[in-house]
Amino acid sequence: MTLVTAIALHGFAHPLPAGWELAATWGNWRAGRLVLADGLRARIHLSWARSTRTPDLAATLARAGRKLARAHPGAGMWDQRFESDRGFATWRAHDGDRHVAVRRFACGVSLVWQQVHPGGERELETLVDATTAVANDQAAPWRLYGLDLELPPWWRLEGIQHVAGLVRALWCRYPDDRVRPDQLLVVRRMACAHVLLGERTLDAWLRAHLRRSEVATSGRDGVVAMVDATAPGPTWWRRLRRQHDRRRLHAWIEDETDRLVIQEWKGSTDPLPCLLRLPAAALRVA
Repeated sequence: MTLVTAIALHGFAHPLPAGWELAATWGNWRAGRLVLADGLRARIHLSWARSTRTPDLAATLARAGRKLARAHPGAGMWDQRFESDRGFATWRAHDGDRHVAVRRFACGVSLVWQQVHPGGERELETLVDATTAVANDQAAPWRLYGLDLELPPWWRLEGIQHVAGLVRALWCRYPDDRVRPDQLLVVRRMACAHVLLGERTLDAWLRAHLRRSEVATSGRDGVVAMVDATAPGPTWWRRLRRQHDRRRLHAWIEDETDRLVIQEWKGSTDPLPCLLRLPAAALRVA
């Protein structure tokens, strides 16, 4: 099995074999699950959880196996083994063997894999070995649905929309795991950039989408257009104290895929720089 790409979300990065893709995802930084598919066929169910407690690998593996057996009546456990921070189990059914794996990372992340389609044990071991995870206070990569960026610590994904021609994701920053966020980040990736821009330059397109109350300055950093906008606070108390809302927008075009990418930051502290990492050959000036 050749691993050609990877997904990254909620603090862990997972490899993908050729032809596989992220089909669905639920949950947040603390816990959730996702489905990896090969075309229209689900291959792996992956769940994650963060805890300061050291999990019981045997109990976690048994629970995952029982869940797999309920979805495939007649399956029975054939074998299991443990290796330091991970464990594997084989469940045999009439249509083939399915495998379950669990791995506990030193940063407090536990991952559980379930093969929902018969496959080889070595295939699952390769995925488990190549997966990495980071702690709460470390920078985290995010790679999903065409987005590719790395955020500083304490940024958490709050929602994502993925439809034909549009990916939109929202992150909030909770410094030191606080309850309230102090910064927001929205990244949009839209298809048919040449249609969206029309005859306008990228700078003009960005300025056309500012609010009436905003005062903005714009600039260029190579292929990336930037607009820094401020507006009076939304409440009378903020306006009385002369507090302003601040937004910083970055935009660029992925020429090879004809995608328009907009990064929008809002907060009261130092804004984020341009985050998406793209090869120069994939960008063009507009």
